[in-house]
Amino acid sequence: DNWQSIAVSGDLNAAGTEVDLSGTQGIRLWTKGTKIGNQVAFQIHIVSTNITDYSYYRWTITPQSSWQYLEIPWSSFTHPGWGQGATLTITEVLQKARVINFVITSLVENGVNSVGNEWYLDEIEIYSGTLPTNTPTITFTWTPTQTFTFGLATVTPTPTPTEAKELKIDNVITYPNPITKANDITLKFNISKSANYLSIKIYTSASRLVAEKTVKKDFMQGINIESIEWKKYLVNLAKGTYYYIITVKDKNNKEAKSGVQKIILLK
Repeated sequence: DNWQSIAVSGDLNAAGTEVDLSGTQGIRLWTKGTKIGNQVAFQIHIVSTNITDYSYYRWTITPQSSWQYLEIPWSSFTHPGWGQGATLTITEVLQKARVINFVITSLVENGVNSVGNEWYLDEIEIYSGTLPTNTPTITFTWTPTQTFTFGLATVTPTPTPTEAKELKIDNVITYPNPITKANDITLKFNISKSANYLSIKIYTSASRLVAEKTVKKDFMQGINIESIEWKKYLVNLAKGTYYYIITVKDKNNKEAKSGVQKIILLK
């Protein structure tokens, strides 16, 4: 093969056999990366048992240097325009899916290699149903060490579900964690209805409040992202383990609190 590439593969079940994904909506994940040169592509491939000539349905991205959360519907994946993939529909491919590949590949034959390119992946999920739900049908996760973000904006046009009567906050995710020097923290969380106030309180293991961030703006029902800036809230904290709680309030001043979340600060 004269087309150089490097890939990380995720089997969809322990047996490595095909799985029918036609009843699911797409794939979502946290990701970041570094791209070297213009002759390299970062792609997600759906490997299926009805394609044997590598003409897999794929989605191509441009990596970003900071973590971002993406939801990519299967309808955004396309075949390469040749081979067996060009004769199949996305539904036919999903019915015979076996592996999800994350690939850094050369765009020219006998061309550049993948040295120096980096791609980090975490919290990879196959999702189904109306978004946002955080109830995936199939879940598989890589720790971002030898991992390989997607520079395109999040692709999913998500319908707005009917708001819940009670304000709740859940599914809190912290990135990165542990935190190294000069890195901001990104928080992803889900709320059951819209809110217009948020506070993040950081405590020591002895329950002493050491930092607090307050934000007054509109937060939508569903998945939201907020950050804790290093220079403003973390730079004066000593190395160690800390805990934080997110509080949100709606327009009627009803509030909800997250569970206690742990962060580890490395300096």
